Amino acid sequence: MSCTTRLSSLSAMALVAVVLLLPVTGADANDHGGGGAAGPAPMPFVVNVGKTGRGGTVLQTQIVLEGANAEANHAIDAYKPQLQHDIIKIIAGQEPEKLRTAEGKTELAEQILASVNKTLGTTRKNGVKEVFFTQFMLQQP
Repeated sequence: MSCTTRLSSLSAMALVAVVLLLPVTGADANDHGGGGAAGPAPMPFVVNVGKTGRGGTVLQTQIVLEGANAEANHAIDAYKPQLQHDIIKIIAGQEPEKLRTAEGKTELAEQILASVNKTLGTTRKNGVKEVFFTQFMLQQP
């Protein structure tokens, strides 16, 4: 066997090995140490904020509820419609001026956290441990 043929054969085997190992290494790259359970999907919201009617402010946001464990994540999924309803009511009751501040966003996250854990009958230790805004845009016409 010539050197060129042998090199081509080795290159082909290496390529096959890389292709076969990609799914295995890809799974490790996405593991963030969260106990092996995927968290709930982000929930998008578009809600009129504050005084409703003509010229009102609209909040377009996306919220991720981080469960303390896999059981909490399953509960979030099971109660998702009720949680979304409650979150919409909380957002609608906010004042737009306050939501423009970091403090206002933090207070909103805390209100959502308390409401969600109350609905689930859990605490921060065994239910939803954090509320994240992955998008947050206030629009005023």
